[in-house]
Parts: sequence; structure tokens; C-alpha cells
Amino acid sequence: MTLYQSAFTTVLLVIVFAVMAVFLVGANIFMTSAVRSVIYRMNLVYELVSVQQLGLNPDDGMRSKDTWCAGEQFNTSTSYFLGIIRPIRMTSLPMSKSVTAQVSDQTLHQSTESAAKGGVASGNVRDSARTLQNILEVAAREFESKGYNGARIDAIAEATRTSKRMIYYHFEGKEGLYIAVLEAAYRRIRELEPSLHLEDLDPVNALRELTGFTYDYHLQNPGFVRLVMTENIHNGAFLARSKVIQTVNNPAIEMIARVYERGVASGVFRAGLRPIDLHFLISAQSFYNVSNRRTFALIFKQDFESPEAIALRRANIIESVIRMVLK
Repeated sequence: MTLYQSAFTTVLLVIVFAVMAVFLVGANIFMTSAVRSVIYRMNLVYELVSVQQLGLNPDDGMRSKDTWCAGEQFNTSTSYFLGIIRPIRMTSLPMSKSVTAQVSDQTLHQSTESAAKGGVASGNVRDSARTLQNILEVAAREFESKGYNGARIDAIAEATRTSKRMIYYHFEGKEGLYIAVLEAAYRRIRELEPSLHLEDLDPVNALRELTGFTYDYHLQNPGFVRLVMTENIHNGAFLARSKVIQTVNNPAIEMIARVYERGVASGVFRAGLRPIDLHFLISAQSFYNVSNRRTFALIFKQDFESPEAIALRRANIIESVIRMVLK
């Protein structure tokens, strides 16, 4: 080969590599979020299957931040293809469904049954369920302490010993995870209310019990108050995208309606009140007691922390609700 031919070949190779580089950069910039989501899921599903074939726990395999623990054992040709795809930035994955449903007890139970029928080890399903629950709990603390804007997926991934891609796979991004945390927070208090057995109490004592429980729950769960405050700062924009939030909270109104209707029927409560207004009064006083106690105590030089002060506010709030409904 002559000197000129070698030079020509070198120039041609440089041009080819330059064109390939431009193509990859262009694909990264102009690829739609839908295509990015498909590629991301293809990549992740392949890795999950590969790790399962190696007898590893998928959650364990995804604990590295940007690399796959079993990646060195991948098929060479497929790994090369995925190696081209992986550098593409995965951003703005679309939120298309309520994600809390993915980790509800009912869904996890159904997943366990399906796995058993399909021959999948139930231990892996339980491990995945625990991982999802752990992600939700850690994410709740992150959002409670730092708000939506300050919370970081990196911090959540590190604290749960999982990876960002695992979180994106299950929750489709920060927004989806935040909505899931909000739904879980509301679901938690709603699931506790039936244990009060208000139907076994007369209407007045039932309303006292419910008001006292609501006061205690807010006082003992300031993180719930901070989450709700954060969402109100955002004008409820994220909660509006939840597909289950009304279903989760409607039982609270139905429960207080049954108590109120019994009281009206027995001639104890005055007619003409709306159950939603009773719920608002109970929630508002219980919420304010936590959300504004620091500033209120500082401004008016009041002791809000002593057991006596806490008990007195509790009694006053219960009494205000009862006096509102009594004839």
C-alpha cells in the first residue's frame, strides 16, 4: 500500500467515525421521551433476566449506581448493542399510571400468587416487595425533610442500597415516586380509622373518639403534615395527577357521615351540617396544631410541648367539634 493510499484510508476512517459520533449525539438530543423509555426498559429487562439466569437477586444486582454487577458475564454481541444504547441520557420518562398501586398489599399478594403459579421463587417476589416498601419509606423521609425540589433520587438510591434505574423502573421518575409517597401517606391514616370501631359507640362518643384519634395521629406523625404542606406549596399539582387519591380518602367522609346521621336520627345532633365540613374542622385543627406550633409558641410565648399543654389542646379541639354538632 502506497503512502497516499494509507493517508486516504486514514482520512476515510476519521470521516466514518465522525459521522457515527454525530449520529449518536443527534439521537441523544432528538430522541423522544417515548423512544428513550422503550430503550431504557429493554435495557433494564435484559439485565434483570440476565441476573436471574445467573441465580442472583435482581435488587442486589442493581445496587451499583451506573454499572451492572453481572455485566461482565453478558453475551458479547448483546452487551455491545446495549453499550451503544446506555450512554443515551434517560430523562423525562412519562408518568402514565398510579404507582402506589404497584406496592399495595393487595397487589403484592397477587404478585406472589402469580409468581407461585408461574414457577417463580416466592422469595424473590417478597424481596422485591420489601425493596419497594423500603424505597417508599426512605423517599418519604427525603421529601418530608427537603420538600419536592430539594429531594434527590441519588440520596434515596444510596440510602436504600439500590440504584436510580431501579427507582425509575418501578416509579418512572421523581414525580412518580413523590406521588406514590403522598398516596401511601394518606392511605396509612385511612387504613387505621376503621380500627376505631365507631359503630360500637354512641354518636357523641364516636365523634369524640374520631377527633381525638385525628389529633393524636397528626401530633405523632409530623412528617405527614410536612408532606401535605409541601404539596399545598405546589398548589396540589402533583396530587391532582393521582388516579387513586379520591378512592383512598372517600371512606373518611363516609365514616363521619354514618356517625353524624346516627346522631341526627337519635335527636342528639342538629340537622343541616355536611360531613365534609365536620371532617374539615377536625383535620384543620389537628393539622394547625402541628404545622404552626413553633411560630405560634414563639410569637405568643406559649408552652406547646408540655404534656399538660398537649392534653389541654386535645380536649379543647374535641369539645369544639362536639359543640358544633350538638342541638
